Parts: sequence; structure tokens; C-alpha cells
Amino acid sequence: MRQLLLTVGCVLLMSGCAAHYYEVEENVLTLYLDKPGASKVYWACSLDRFQTHEVSEVEGRWTIALPAVAPFRYFYIVDGQIYTPSCRLREKDDFGFENCIFDPQM
Repeated sequence: MRQLLLTVGCVLLMSGCAAHYYEVEENVLTLYLDKPGASKVYWACSLDRFQTHEVSEVEGRWTIALPAVAPFRYFYIVDGQIYTPSCRLREKDDFGFENCIFDPQM
């Protein structure tokens, strides 16, 4: 059993799992994406018709801040690939992908 757990843990570490979370403080939403192996991350959301925005990185943690005043849908582009992290609210889009949903009321 211990060997199985070690093997699963190693696979998860090597697969580049990412932690995604956010904080809201005084109507400012800060999104965090822990993706240490990524070289370039962009973020897109429904507030501006999914324009891409470059995300800042410090030691493998990618962050972007924006007003937390209205609900919106979003996803990341990590090293050229669409990436939807694990998030509490999700929906399928018209292109076969999923978007995270942020709702300041929830």
C-alpha cells in the first residue's frame, strides 16, 4: 500500500499539477495559479470578450488582479495550451472546453 501511495504521489508531482485559488479583498480579486514548470501564462475572461492578458509570475506562482464586481467566466493558456484549473464553479463552452466561473455573490 505504501509503495502505491508513493507511486501515485510521484506521478502527480511529475504531471505538473497546479493549485488554483483566489482571494477577494476590498472588491479586488486576485487569482493565483501555482504552475512552477510553466514558461508563459495568459488569462482570458468573459468581461472583455476573452481578450488574453499576460499573467505575472514569481517563483512558479502566477497571479492576476482585477475588480471583483461582476460574475465572469475565465480560463488560462499555459505554454500555448488552454488550461482550466480545478475550480468550484465550471461550465462547458461552445468550443468543447470548460470555463471557471467567478461570482462575487457566492
